[in-house]
Amino acid sequence: MIEYADAEEYIIIRPRYLSNEQKQSIIENTMKQMDKIYDFNFDVESPDMINCTELIYLAYDFIDWEVRYFLGRYTLFPDDLLRTAHDKENLFEIAAWIKEGKIYYNPEKKVIRSLLKYNTPYCQ
Repeated sequence: MIEYADAEEYIIIRPRYLSNEQKQSIIENTMKQMDKIYDFNFDVESPDMINCTELIYLAYDFIDWEVRYFLGRYTLFPDDLLRTAHDKENLFEIAAWIKEGKIYYNPEKKVIRSLLKYNTPYCQ
């Protein structure tokens, strides 16, 4: 499992104020994705394949995620998840930033903004 989560940085994002209906929907939407093959095309519109970020996109289908058009398809990168959480702070809590083994709880908005590199335009 260590190889799976081998990165230098992690961000822990939590949705705020989920209703019981939303929680149930998340569980049901997640279960619908079981046993699908991995989506190496990273296409959020491919119903028979899935990847890590697509699972979040589909499970939390009541959230307007910031997807991008890249290489002829709509996709969702991990930075897009963070960008959505950053821009919609009324819907999300950025609980922690983990860098090189050190945990920073409730990181400042300016730190998260710097991680997003807002000066880099979306790929078109």
